[in-house]
Amino acid sequence: MKINEMRDMNIKDINQKINGLKVEIANLSLKIANSDVKAIKEKREKKKEVARLSTISTEKMILAELNKEDKDA
Repeated sequence: MKINEMRDMNIKDINQKINGLKVEIANLSLKIANSDVKAIKEKREKKKEVARLSTISTEKMILAELNKEDKDA
Protein backbone atom coordinates (compact mmCIF):
# COMPACT_ATOMS: atom_id res chain seq x y z
CA MET A 1 0.00 0.00 0.00
CA LYS A 2 1.35 3.40 -0.95
CA ILE A 3 1.78 6.18 1.59
CA ASN A 4 -0.76 8.42 -0.16
CA GLU A 5 -3.37 5.68 0.05
CA MET A 6 -2.61 5.31 3.76
CA ARG A 7 -2.99 9.04 4.35
CA ASP A 8 -6.42 9.00 2.66
CA MET A 9 -7.72 6.42 5.15
CA ASN A 10 -9.54 7.49 8.31
CA ILE A 11 -8.26 6.51 11.77
CA LYS A 12 -10.80 3.71 12.18
CA ASP A 13 -9.74 2.09 8.89
CA ILE A 14 -6.07 2.52 9.78
CA ASN A 15 -6.56 0.75 13.11
CA GLN A 16 -8.44 -2.11 11.42
CA LYS A 17 -5.63 -2.47 8.88
CA ILE A 18 -3.02 -2.48 11.67
CA ASN A 19 -4.88 -5.23 13.53
CA GLY A 20 -5.16 -7.30 10.36
CA LEU A 21 -1.46 -6.91 9.63
CA LYS A 22 -0.57 -7.96 13.17
CA VAL A 23 -2.51 -11.19 12.67
CA GLU A 24 -0.70 -11.76 9.38
CA ILE A 25 2.65 -11.12 11.10
CA ALA A 26 1.82 -13.72 13.75
CA ASN A 27 0.98 -16.25 11.03
CA LEU A 28 4.21 -15.45 9.23
CA SER A 29 6.14 -16.02 12.46
CA LEU A 30 4.77 -19.54 12.51
CA LYS A 31 5.83 -20.08 8.91
CA ILE A 32 9.31 -18.83 9.73
CA ALA A 33 9.51 -21.26 12.65
CA ASN A 34 8.76 -24.01 10.12
CA SER A 35 11.73 -22.89 7.98
CA ASP A 36 9.83 -20.95 5.32
CA VAL A 37 12.57 -18.56 4.23
CA LYS A 38 10.31 -16.49 1.94
CA ALA A 39 8.15 -15.50 4.92
CA ILE A 40 11.03 -13.57 6.50
CA LYS A 41 10.97 -10.83 3.87
CA GLU A 42 7.18 -10.66 3.87
CA LYS A 43 7.11 -10.35 7.68
CA ARG A 44 9.66 -7.53 7.55
CA GLU A 45 7.59 -5.65 4.95
CA LYS A 46 4.38 -6.05 6.96
CA LYS A 47 6.09 -4.78 10.12
CA LYS A 48 7.23 -1.69 8.22
CA GLU A 49 3.69 -1.14 6.95
CA VAL A 50 2.38 -1.35 10.53
CA ALA A 51 4.94 1.26 11.57
CA ARG A 52 3.94 3.57 8.71
CA LEU A 53 0.24 3.20 9.53
CA SER A 54 0.91 3.83 13.22
CA THR A 55 2.81 6.99 12.38
CA ILE A 56 0.02 8.25 10.13
CA SER A 57 -2.56 7.44 12.80
CA THR A 58 -0.59 9.43 15.37
CA GLU A 59 -0.23 12.35 12.96
CA LYS A 60 -3.98 12.38 12.34
CA MET A 61 -4.75 12.31 16.07
CA ILE A 62 -2.34 15.18 16.75
CA LEU A 63 -3.81 17.25 13.92
CA ALA A 64 -7.32 16.57 15.19
CA GLU A 65 -6.30 17.70 18.67
CA LEU A 66 -4.67 20.87 17.32
CA ASN A 67 -7.74 21.68 15.25
CA LYS A 68 -9.91 21.16 18.32
CA GLU A 69 -7.74 23.53 20.37
CA ASP A 70 -7.87 26.16 17.59
CA LYS A 71 -11.65 26.05 17.58
CA ASP A 72 -11.80 26.36 21.37
CA ALA A 73 -9.47 29.35 21.43
